[in-house]
Amino acid sequence: MDRFSKSCVDLNKFKPQKKRRGLFSLFKTRTDTTGAQPSFQKNERPTMFARRNSNFRIPSHVGHKVNWKKSITIVLLIAIPTAWLGLMLYLPFFQINTVTINGLRLLNQSEINNYIHDRYIAHSWWPKNNYFLINANIISSDITSKYAVNKVEIKKIFSHEIQINIEEKITSIIYDNGQNYFLLDGEGTVVKTITLDQETSPASPVLDVTSTTTSQIISPDLITSTTSPQIMATTTLFTATNTHKPAYIKFFGEYYDMPIFYDARELNVHDKQINVLPAELIKSIIEWKQALKENGVGDVNYFTSNNPTAGITAVLSQPWNILVQPTNDMPEQIQNLKTILANPEVKPTEYIDLRFKERVFWK
Repeated sequence: MDRFSKSCVDLNKFKPQKKRRGLFSLFKTRTDTTGAQPSFQKNERPTMFARRNSNFRIPSHVGHKVNWKKSITIVLLIAIPTAWLGLMLYLPFFQINTVTINGLRLLNQSEINNYIHDRYIAHSWWPKNNYFLINANIISSDITSKYAVNKVEIKKIFSHEIQINIEEKITSIIYDNGQNYFLLDGEGTVVKTITLDQETSPASPVLDVTSTTTSQIISPDLITSTTSPQIMATTTLFTATNTHKPAYIKFFGEYYDMPIFYDARELNVHDKQINVLPAELIKSIIEWKQALKENGVGDVNYFTSNNPTAGITAVLSQPWNILVQPTNDMPEQIQNLKTILANPEVKPTEYIDLRFKERVFWK
């Protein structure tokens, strides 16, 4: 009898099959056949050896080889995107280092520039100034909440610059007392004295209310009448008694769109003086300038009054001016003005007086 007998179990069929696999086969689930129970084909009866050795296992080291190709592929799939992302975030080429701010007239450009740099541009461990990470909407919202601006537009210029276009909110006026010009803030406090070459020119047309004026109740019916004593008294508050005229043309540069108010009382005003004008009057002057322009009435050259409680005059680029009452409802006065201007029979040559609510006077 032979010293060694041939086993009835073919161990080769328990070895892993060697197959050529593509790149996408790495993500497929593979069945590990190493160490599996002996399998038999259908209708095949196991031999005595197989029945007695049903717990037979092939050692794990038998036929097992390290798949270096798969391991290297996985490492590359992870390393390449990570390295690419790191370059995009930390490469100096994609870091914002230039900030351009346009549209500032009153706000301090250096202050805003330093604020943007410290908050969004300054270097740290996290590349917050990266071109792809910096959020223009957040910067715009931040500037709007911190400074007095109407609108902020931010444009990112590839690959290291942002451009900030700011439209300032008008919260100040230029106050003219007949001798000097002063910048007043929204509370009526003198911010600074504005130095300009003074000029003297003929005053605006005098509102002579001793002549006949025309009035209209805001209705389809037109009424023509002479001026009543009450209307005469209130309108004469706007009669110019001197030859001073604000040099509004010289403010079209740095102080463009800022209302100019000439106080015909010619009060003495000094630097840092507070409560030169009531805050409500300043707000009304600013709103009236915007409203008249937006409604297509015309640009306001300047406002004037010698008794602000009785009303103010808006000196327009038109041949005629508008008299308004700051304490009355502005939308109602605007609507009355539109009604008057829409009437082809109304052709004012000097002024339109809106101070008396439902009744409008013109000349």
